[in-house]
Amino acid sequence: MRVNSFILKTAISLMSISVAFPALANTRSEVIATLQQKTSVPVEFPGSLPNTGGEEVYLNWSADNNSYNVNFDYTNDCNGATACNMGSFSAEKGGIVVPKSEFSFSDRSDIPIEMQDKYEYIKLDNGYNAVFMYGCGAYCNATLQWKINNVLYSIYLKNGNKEEVMKIANSVYN
Repeated sequence: MRVNSFILKTAISLMSISVAFPALANTRSEVIATLQQKTSVPVEFPGSLPNTGGEEVYLNWSADNNSYNVNFDYTNDCNGATACNMGSFSAEKGGIVVPKSEFSFSDRSDIPIEMQDKYEYIKLDNGYNAVFMYGCGAYCNATLQWKINNVLYSIYLKNGNKEEVMKIANSVYN
């Protein structure tokens, strides 16, 4: 089975980011206040979190001068590990949106069209241009990326979909 290179790069990137002294938060305002002290990147954070069917979402984060990552986890000690992580929100100064030429599409005509790999240019509610990517490997992953003032913002949801990542992204600015 061929692994989507974007999914692999995202997973490796998230692993390397989450190694840096993760901490736990309970509220959006706590995350924002703490991140503002730990990074020079303008801190944006969604008001809407992934739909968990009523389960609690734990926010584990890491930050350095040029980036931050907040994992949406099912357990307080998950720190972004695949089994207990549902996704993340991240920002990286100087980051680059994954170009379509580097997103590898899997040839999966055996699965329904809504589960096939996608790369789409979209607009957020506030007019920002964004890229939506969807790819399946071990999990089907939805990712949304956009840039503001040389900062790349990304939302990643394991087993997510376009509507969920757009709802989260749009809640950053509402």
